[in-house]
Amino acid sequence: MVLDAVSVNDVEALYILYKRVSRSIIDDMQEEFVHVLFSCSHRQNHFSLLLQLFDVFDVKRNGIIEF
Repeated sequence: MVLDAVSVNDVEALYILYKRVSRSIIDDMQEEFVHVLFSCSHRQNHFSLLLQLFDVFDVKRNGIIEF
């Protein structure tokens, strides 16, 4: 499977969106994150890319993103 490259601007935009959507740390689960991204994104075919990006920030591998 070939994935498009992710630019720094893409990551920054995802981070800003994430900060706007959720203000709590404990309740931020992967499904909520992906749902919000898809509701605001025109690139729904990048689902696996989004999951990989989530995994980059889920350093404890517990389904929670911590910045």
